Amino acid sequence: MFFGIQAPASVEHFSAFLIALVIALMLSFLLGYLISLIAFWFLTHFALDWTLGGLMLIFSGSFLPLWFFPDSWAAVASALPFQFLGFIPAAIYMGYIPASELVPTLLAGLAWIGGLIIVVQWLWWRAVRRLVVQGG
Repeated sequence: MFFGIQAPASVEHFSAFLIALVIALMLSFLLGYLISLIAFWFLTHFALDWTLGGLMLIFSGSFLPLWFFPDSWAAVASALPFQFLGFIPAAIYMGYIPASELVPTLLAGLAWIGGLIIVVQWLWWRAVRRLVVQGG
């Protein structure tokens, strides 16, 4: 029924995995919201959405796990938030991230959330000031 799904590496890893899933959901929302806010200044957001989708596919580890990347690409991937959308939760679940690195890894994801919230709030207030509503 479960097609060979393995149990998490440990209870600690499973707890961290659940937290990583929440981080992934929040980052996914914030990145989409950021693109939508940037699109406020353009007629269409197709190119922005397409670009975000491509970046997410490559740097989230969905297309190819990040440990297969050459060192230069791995450095870029580790500097971006996309790894928290797929690679980090999967690596935590499978136990590839040691228990000693779980807290720093999750804190990095929370830092990305905090940074994106600041950027999104700033863009939101810029968009509100730009908005002109006419009519009755």
